[in-house]
Amino acid sequence: MGGRQDRAHIGALLEHDSPVYILNVMNEHTYKRERQTPMDSQVIAPTLTPSVPYDDPRQAMRWLTDVLGFRAAGVYEDPDGSVAHAELVWRTGVVYVSGRSPNSPWANVGPTSIALTAEDAETVDRYYQQAVAAGAEIIRPLHDAPYGSHQFDVRDPGGNFWTVGTYQARIPVEV
Repeated sequence: MGGRQDRAHIGALLEHDSPVYILNVMNEHTYKRERQTPMDSQVIAPTLTPSVPYDDPRQAMRWLTDVLGFRAAGVYEDPDGSVAHAELVWRTGVVYVSGRSPNSPWANVGPTSIALTAEDAETVDRYYQQAVAAGAEIIRPLHDAPYGSHQFDVRDPGGNFWTVGTYQARIPVEV
């Protein structure tokens, strides 16, 4: 896809039920707000957010939404219409997606590995079937890991590894 089709697809991604906003970068210090919905008092604010650069961030966003069920919460565009920064949500987590600008310190970052915690084994199975149907490169098929997770591993078009499983890390409450 190119140009207009990409923008239409991103617009469709943003039509979901989440509050979204799109900012166009006018210059390095000025932003033009095109659309915004007010923040909800029920907002979850993750405290750890990976940032994944891609050669083709729009393709990555399509793949992540179509195959792994992410939803676009925000897209920021440069004046030329390229993706400067996007926020994709998966359950209570957020992944930042951007392009690989040659002048950026992130130009040579990656690939990386990210784990997604699904609600249950049926959800993992559904995402596995979506990945297989999309022709995604399956690194490890569905299996039950020794630590109790029902999971699979897949590589995205940018070379990053994604594990989708049921393992939920537990963080002890500090006293």
